[in-house]
Amino acid sequence: MVQVSVRVPRIGPAPCGIKNIELKDGAFGKPLAELSPSALENMRCALIDHLERIVLYTVNTPLAEGEAYKKIFRNASFLGITHLKLCLCTVDEGKNLAALSEPLRMAEAYGIKLVFEPGGKYAFFDEAMYASVRTPDTGIIFNPYRYVCEHKNPFLQVLY
Repeated sequence: MVQVSVRVPRIGPAPCGIKNIELKDGAFGKPLAELSPSALENMRCALIDHLERIVLYTVNTPLAEGEAYKKIFRNASFLGITHLKLCLCTVDEGKNLAALSEPLRMAEAYGIKLVFEPGGKYAFFDEAMYASVRTPDTGIIFNPYRYVCEHKNPFLQVLY
């Protein structure tokens, strides 16, 4: 029996040694909604080859762009992304939660969890607002570094 060794060139990022990855929109060179099918396939293969997965991807696309969100959820599902953090930039000081209805529906359909980060420039997104959009497919996350800089404890001073 002859054994042949073929070296397959690696496409995508170098292995980082971290199995669960958090990325921001544009980490692949373009926003998630704008990636080509071949770029998605290359990224998916690289993640599989290195046994890595994207557990949190921050989406900066305004919520009003419904067609973009269809692509975002489709691409996120293809890459196996488990959580999407949505930008609250188009939610008008808590008065326009209707913009979240379509992403909430898509999250349920694709089995992807949506997370929101209260505080900072989105301080209006508080417990009452979260209660109005809370589903089994949503959650709240905290950026611990930001709270350290502000000398606050997110669990004692914000969450409660």
